[in-house]
Amino acid sequence: MNITYRKANINDAYGIRYVAAYSWLETYKGLLPEEYLIDRIKNIKEKEQITKDFIKKNPNYTIALDENKIIGICNYTNCNINEYHNYGKIEALYLLKDYQKLGIGKELFKIAVEDLIKKGYQKLELECMKGNNTIDFYKKYGGKIVKTIDYPINRVGNVKADIVIFEDLNKVYNKLINKKVR
Repeated sequence: MNITYRKANINDAYGIRYVAAYSWLETYKGLLPEEYLIDRIKNIKEKEQITKDFIKKNPNYTIALDENKIIGICNYTNCNINEYHNYGKIEALYLLKDYQKLGIGKELFKIAVEDLIKKGYQKLELECMKGNNTIDFYKKYGGKIVKTIDYPINRVGNVKADIVIFEDLNKVYNKLINKKVR
């Protein structure tokens, strides 16, 4: 395994869609309708242009590759929720199942946190669907659940999701690089 990380470009759109669709199938099986999850896989090619357009507008898209295969993605930006308007936001952090628990997600998260700090953010917000075990990863690095919301998903309706807040990105970054935090 030779894992590398870099910013995404429009030529990565299919691989990004692939990772998102298959990681949703693996992570949300039993939480979302199976037909919806399978449709996400069937529609990868069809949705590729949407991803290309998104990458053009959002340069904060990092991918993890094993050789030339995209195996993980992380997208981050500023938060558009009024009460968290000055927070950074993780929009998506997905890994294919075979690459989970190897430190790759941690590295993608670290890259996002480091870049958000450089952009002047001190705090971070993300949503994590109820039943998603990734919540334990976020808690390990200081994430606190502040409330549960109804999160809309097209063709599914509302699902319950936790809003997770990180109050000090410098402390999060230090935990990610294993530096002692006071």
